[in-house]
Amino acid sequence: MNNVKDIISFERESYKALCEEMTELLTLEKEIEAKKAELREKLIEKAGGERMEYGIKLQWKTAMGAIDYSKLVKNMGIEEALLEFYRKPDREYWEIRKY
Repeated sequence: MNNVKDIISFERESYKALCEEMTELLTLEKEIEAKKAELREKLIEKAGGERMEYGIKLQWKTAMGAIDYSKLVKNMGIEEALLEFYRKPDREYWEIRKY
């Protein structure tokens, strides 16, 4: 007679395999991001502050800052309760991350 502990859930095993594959990919992604950051710093250093191209374009850019609407609302004295009227619906999503 089989013990309950001996029964393998194929659904769980396939989920486990997918999690292991995702773990490998997330680890690889982290290593690639670290290497990209390292190369980015080297490219910036070698460019010496000038715009450069060689299959990769490197240039200094300035983007206009965002408006701090929460500070604006606070300075105008608008009550928090009134702000709830303008709140967008909640977002729901799946999060997958390595821990």
